[in-house]
Amino acid sequence: ALSMALPLSAEMLLVALGLVLGGHWLERRDWLSLFLYGVVGTAIGVGLCSLAQTTLQLVGCRALVGLGYGLVVVSTQTVVIRLSATGNRSSAISGLEAGYYAGFISSTAIGGMLADKIGFRGVFVFGALQMLVALAFAFAFLRKISSDRPVPQSAALSDGASAANVRLLSLLADREFLGTLLLSAIPAALCLAGFLYFASPLFLTEAGVSQSNIARLMMPYGLCMIYLAPLLGKWVDAVGDKRIPVLLGGVLGGTALLIFHFFHSPLAFVAILILFSVSGGLSYGARLTLVSESSGARRVGVSRALGVFSSLERVGNILGPMLVGSLLVVFSVTAAIGFIGLVFLLCNLLLFFLCLSRRHSLRA
Repeated sequence: ALSMALPLSAEMLLVALGLVLGGHWLERRDWLSLFLYGVVGTAIGVGLCSLAQTTLQLVGCRALVGLGYGLVVVSTQTVVIRLSATGNRSSAISGLEAGYYAGFISSTAIGGMLADKIGFRGVFVFGALQMLVALAFAFAFLRKISSDRPVPQSAALSDGASAANVRLLSLLADREFLGTLLLSAIPAALCLAGFLYFASPLFLTEAGVSQSNIARLMMPYGLCMIYLAPLLGKWVDAVGDKRIPVLLGGVLGGTALLIFHFFHSPLAFVAILILFSVSGGLSYGARLTLVSESSGARRVGVSRALGVFSSLERVGNILGPMLVGSLLVVFSVTAAIGFIGLVFLLCNLLLFFLCLSRRHSLRA
């Protein structure tokens, strides 16, 4: 189980690195060139996966995929935040996330069905060729946006490494930034990678579901993120205190995974998947809005703050498969999912009490 988790964890680790590097790049250069580098890196990594003969080679290929994907994510997130108004930022981010999951639905469904027909190596080749579509789209439609240079940030770029480190420490010392990161973002990322990307295919395989049907059963998550998440994002924009949707989403997601430990079947899996997608729709955009509007982000700059936040958030993506894989040595798949759901729920309850105590202290 641990060897199966290594390629996914390596990919998530390099996603985090790509987010950090992309955040620094965007302070000096335009977003489109970073996007193109990310697309090319992802395409090369996916193509090389078809040639991998050993687990170590596959780990290296998935790491390259993760690096390219991280560059793509931070570039698109940054340009959406810069072009959106403050009042509709959460719904704009939710719309971007819906685009991500439109790809997730297509790749999961098509990949699962193609794997039954042409094998896994053929699917990797097909995926690499599909990246050419993203390149063509970028050149055809996104050149005008690329002329928008980075907005001057509050933090100077030439202060030297020591000043940059001081600003980074001040960001990590921000209570809102750190609380959102440690008690919401990282646990959510851990559950997403551990449950959806790693444990779900294992559970469905043990239940006797074929590869193509596994892809179909995982589609409701992406569908909800496409159609439901933007609607939830509009409600999140209307809520003054963005901590409310963050807490609601976290409690809902943790409770859903914990329930799955007691009621597990392919039908229950689909219901849990829908609840988990509602959780993500409530909290994802609200978290990024909280971070982009925090005092720490104003000190170090929005691009850098988002890059640091998104990269540290990926710690959960890295730990998720490794944690679930370790638990599978002793427990069943459903018990492992219930455990990470309990961790997610407890983290959000702790965040709730911290927010409550802070509110009382401010009133006093």
